[in-house]
Order: sequence, then structure tokens, then C-alpha cells
Amino acid sequence: MFRSKQPKFSVTIARGALESIFDECDKFDSHETGGRLIGTYKKKSSHYDIQLSGVLGPGPEAQRSATSFFQDGDYQERLFRQIEETHPDIEHLGNWHTHHVNGLATLSQGDHATYHRNVNHEKHNTDFFYALLVVKKNHGRDPRYEVKHYFFRRNDDQVYETPAGQVRIVDTPILWPLRTERTTSTSNSLPRHKEQIAPNIERVKDQDFFADFYPGLRVLFSKGVGALY
Repeated sequence: MFRSKQPKFSVTIARGALESIFDECDKFDSHETGGRLIGTYKKKSSHYDIQLSGVLGPGPEAQRSATSFFQDGDYQERLFRQIEETHPDIEHLGNWHTHHVNGLATLSQGDHATYHRNVNHEKHNTDFFYALLVVKKNHGRDPRYEVKHYFFRRNDDQVYETPAGQVRIVDTPILWPLRTERTTSTSNSLPRHKEQIAPNIERVKDQDFFADFYPGLRVLFSKGVGALY
């Protein structure tokens, strides 16, 4: 009896994209959080070569608890379309979220159901769905967090975990929109402030320094001047 080959997934991740995931986890160390994974891929026979080039943040209207997380889809859609303007080959590869706050070291049954539903949705553009899961915080170690990589395929009930040996971290520029929208909620309206934001790996190092020596330091946003302080 003929049987198709077992699919194989290899992943290359831009270091800045992974650091942005870790930064988000640092901000929410008692609640689940997450975002969307974007990039490109190549497929040859049953082998998928995934290039994770950027991460879309959860958005200002995201909802979090210790056991659940719901993204701000409208915000993420706007960011994706802005990136698509200059990178038309970009794909929504999947999602990431964290379980390091609740001790669950794998995807939940709810995650399985959601991701199977996503990959089989008529509007999902690829025949796979990539789920990156943060499972543990490595205090004082590098990398800051341990992650696992799972893949779901259309019309396939199995879940495929990619071993660490099939994952590479590379120092390449991350994808980011030329302009972004920062949304600040009020009781009656949602004004949006457009600002130029460029990814900066050195800023990641600065954040680590301040987190160690000035743990009470916080970045705030002034609505009056439309800037961070």
C-alpha cells in the first residue's frame, strides 16, 4: 500500500524576531501573551523550509489571563497589510503564545482544536500552520526562554514537532512596517497615532541592561506629545 512521506519542517528564525517574542514575555510574566508569525517558506516534496522573518505584536485590544489569550486581529491585519506593501511575498505562517506562566510544557487541547481549525479554514493561505510555544523562562541564561515548534497541516490530524536541531537562529533584518499605528483606548474613542519605528538589536541589549540594574524602570507613552518617555 502506497503511503506518502512523513512531512519534515525546518525553521530559520531572525534573531530580532525571537528577541521581540522574549521581550513580550518579559512584559507579561503572569499572563499568557502572544502574536502572529510572518515570513516566507519553500516546499520541496514533503519538506517545508520555513523562514520566520517577523512578528506582529498582540495589539492594544488583546485580552490576557493566566490561562487564555485573545489577539487584536484588526490591529494585526493593518500591520500585515503595511508590510505586504513592500514585501508582497510575505505570508502569515502561524501564531506564537506562551505557557511559561502556567507550567504547561506543550500545546493544550484547546490549542490543537484552534490550530487545526485555522489551517483548514478556506481563507488560510498556506497548507500548514506554524505554532511557536514559549514553555519556560531561563533565569539569567541565554536564551532567555525555551521554545517549542509545532506544525499543523491541512486535512491532517497529526501534529508535528520540529526538533531543536532543525531550527536555526540567524542575524538577518526583521520585517517591520514602514509606518505603524499605536492605538490608545479611551472611554469614547480610539485615536491612532502614526509614528516611525525601526527595529534595533542594540535596543534589545539596552533593555536587558536596564532590566538587570533598574528593574523598576518603565517605558510610558504620553498622549499629549504623542511620544514615549
